[in-house]
Amino acid sequence: MLRSPNPALWWVIGGGIVFLGLVLYIPVLRHLFRFSFLHFEDLLVSLVSGVFSILWFEVLKIWRQQKIRV
Repeated sequence: MLRSPNPALWWVIGGGIVFLGLVLYIPVLRHLFRFSFLHFEDLLVSLVSGVFSILWFEVLKIWRQQKIRV
């Protein structure tokens, strides 16, 4: 996914992060969507679990490609 350039992917990811940040930290939007304030530890857990889930799937894809070649 990250090997081929895809500007649309980065626009979607960036827009999603900006929108989520606005919704989580602007009180009117947070109340509208009925979200709670996230502390640093909450964000860290979310970030680490997201990165871990992407990495293990990429490792699985590489492992399957190597298995097919043999």
